[in-house]
Amino acid sequence: MTVNRVNVMAEDSRRHIWVGTGLGLCCLTGFTGLPEVAGKSLFQRRFFARYSILCARINAIYEDSRGKVWVAGEKGIGCYNLLTDSVTTLATAGGYDLSSSTALVSDGRDRLWIGNMKGLYRMDGDSVTFLNSLTGLPSDEVLSLCFDRGGNLLYVGTSNGIAVLDIGLFDSYSPVAPQVKITGIRAGDSVYTNFERPVFNPNQRDLYLDFKALNFSSPGSVRYRYRLTGDWVESDRDFLNFISLKQGSYTLQVMARAQNTGWSKPCTLTFRVLPRFYETIWFDLLVIVAFIAATLTAVVWRLRVVARKGARELALTERINELRHHALSAMMNPHFISNSLNSVQYLVNSGRYETANDYIAMMARLMRKNLDTAGSGFILLGEEISRLKLYLDIEQLRLQDRFSYEIVTGTGVDPGGLMIPNMIIQPFVENSLWHGIIDSGVPGVLTVSFTFQPVEIDSAVCMALIIKVTDNGIGIIEAGRNKKEDHISRGIAIIEERLRLVSARMELPQPIVFEDLSSRDPHEHGTEIIISLPPQLYQVVKPGTATAPSHTV
Repeated sequence: MTVNRVNVMAEDSRRHIWVGTGLGLCCLTGFTGLPEVAGKSLFQRRFFARYSILCARINAIYEDSRGKVWVAGEKGIGCYNLLTDSVTTLATAGGYDLSSSTALVSDGRDRLWIGNMKGLYRMDGDSVTFLNSLTGLPSDEVLSLCFDRGGNLLYVGTSNGIAVLDIGLFDSYSPVAPQVKITGIRAGDSVYTNFERPVFNPNQRDLYLDFKALNFSSPGSVRYRYRLTGDWVESDRDFLNFISLKQGSYTLQVMARAQNTGWSKPCTLTFRVLPRFYETIWFDLLVIVAFIAATLTAVVWRLRVVARKGARELALTERINELRHHALSAMMNPHFISNSLNSVQYLVNSGRYETANDYIAMMARLMRKNLDTAGSGFILLGEEISRLKLYLDIEQLRLQDRFSYEIVTGTGVDPGGLMIPNMIIQPFVENSLWHGIIDSGVPGVLTVSFTFQPVEIDSAVCMALIIKVTDNGIGIIEAGRNKKEDHISRGIAIIEERLRLVSARMELPQPIVFEDLSSRDPHEHGTEIIISLPPQLYQVVKPGTATAPSHTV
């Protein structure tokens, strides 16, 4: 066998020779007792190339009482079981690194002791106990081990002398985990001595804590672990420094353990970092309220802009209609004037001077009334009835009594205390005469009535002024076939547009209804025009004289 260096040799209970070299482990068996002849070896050699730990430097070999050959080497330890012919290797045990192992020995309870350049390990099944200079050894570098079975003593040779370990006393000692105590808290420029739920100001976001865990047997072996918000973090420092903590409540837990002990019970510190104003729920609510207020302000502003724009457009439209209405109100029907002048000429030529004079006076009064009220939006119902009578009297005189008329005011209708929109009736009366009665060829009857009737508007019942213009003429269906666009038609269209515009703005029912009487009874003929004026479209100027409430358009 060719090796560069043999570090250790040992014979097991089966007379196998174990050789530890700088290149690994070799087992020699089958000794012949004769020198090597003709290239034949005195031994059968076995290597363990499959195991990296057994192919590195071997420093110690030891067989325990259970037939296991233990090997300590540069990369860890190995075990060869003579009973089962099996191999086991360990690079770590119980979280400890077993590399650079230098010595092996077992005690009276068959527990394996391992010397290492980092200290001394005791393996008892899955349990590992670790000793080093912090627990009393002269040095961390353990180079050799010797067990005295009689005295139950373990001699430990180190690079700084020999230590004797009384295993009996060592086994009877149960190390207790050291308890952690918080010794100081500093937050910002303030130092706290009361550790019972401290509260830190919003500007005290940097927190420094000191704590201690006393262990007199091995003070340098204490390790700590802590948890604030997440997982446990291990450290060998006895202080913590938290930077820029967020606002909120915290629970800090700190544990400690010494060498060969478990973790102690946690030392708990509950503290709170107060929020800055912009971190409070009040600030969030203020932002929400401000956002809602800004949104509502923008919406209201937009609605007002749209409303003002709509109001301007509506006012412009109403003003145009009003001017058109005033223009129509201010001028007489050219046909009416022409026919009236012809009638005057006929009366003069016939020598009926007094009748002609009365006719001219009536025309002058009617023209004066039209001119006086042309600029008014509302007129007293009594004035409107007076103007209607004057107009109908003129038409009777001119048409030589080819029709009769009647104006009826219902119960509760006070002509002297009620105002209605100006010039909304005369065009319909004129239309009934010229497109209904005159074309019928029979004596006509015209009725104009004013009554209050309950109507429902927006789920509320109110009193509406109902104006009906009824004639026994040819009817609206037949008149529609012969009717041409003229002054009367344009006046009616403007009035319809005016009332319909106001009604649509106020969400009122249809203001004007035309009905052919033949649709009710085939034996009847004529037209009925119904004009509905809800409280928004008429005014009561003398409270208490009418049954309807007072409103202003």
